[in-house]
Amino acid sequence: MATELQFIKSVTVLSGVTTVNVDNVFSANYDVYFVQFVGIYQSTNVDNGIEGLRLIDNAGSVITTSEYGYANLNMPSGSAFAENRFATRDFIFFGMYADQVSDGNGNASMYIYNPYDSSSYTFIQSQSASKNSSDFYGGKTIGVHQVAETIRGFQLYESDGTRTFGGGTINVYGVK
Repeated sequence: MATELQFIKSVTVLSGVTTVNVDNVFSANYDVYFVQFVGIYQSTNVDNGIEGLRLIDNAGSVITTSEYGYANLNMPSGSAFAENRFATRDFIFFGMYADQVSDGNGNASMYIYNPYDSSSYTFIQSQSASKNSSDFYGGKTIGVHQVAETIRGFQLYESDGTRTFGGGTINVYGVK
């Protein structure tokens, strides 16, 4: 696999929101993308996992229906690991945990494959390292969007309005 990264976009995660759209980042220029989630944290002391990732279709709509599948290995430092497998969900959880910034934050690196190819499913592969007020976490995830369509972006997603984001950065690169 090629290893040269071409910077596409950086998005600052704003305080007080439950979704962050990273739109118009996928194109015919690349088949593979690398995404960094850096220092993502919550606005309040919530001690939870961030729901995860949703994709944005070619018309600019966030895909909120149960078209995703994933398998996740969650590895907390203070307890036994857990495996999660879902054939149909309305998001992909990629193992990132967070809390208010004083208690820790979430970080992840993710590869996204074939998002702009309308004849292929979009796949993701990620690993995460996080800390919240209860533990340190490592995570590995594989996921798929089970509809072949053109995808132009993605959304960082949190379902609970009381668990808004506090900050962080998302960086997107094309892989050559």
